[in-house]
Amino acid sequence: MVEKKNSIENLLVEVELYFKKELKFRNEMKELLSASLSNGMTSQINEIIFLGKFLHHVSNIMKRIGLNGEGYEKISQEFILNQNFSGNRRTVLKISWAFVPI
Repeated sequence: MVEKKNSIENLLVEVELYFKKELKFRNEMKELLSASLSNGMTSQINEIIFLGKFLHHVSNIMKRIGLNGEGYEKISQEFILNQNFSGNRRTVLKISWAFVPI
């Protein structure tokens, strides 16, 4: 168990070094990663990480093209429509925001 916590800590340090920023909700991420490894839920944590990366990229695109940019309205509408996830999916989406390095 101690070895898992150390490897999680090392992973978070590497992420912070890569992005040159401290992670928001660092302790929560540590707990989520630890719980997912302990309970065999790696596919769920991978989904959370994927959604976090997706949200980060969509956010960057929307910022880059601006409110009046071509495609902004379509991306915005798709994002709003995807907010209608079922309970578990909505929870995963909210947790994913913690993995977005802002």
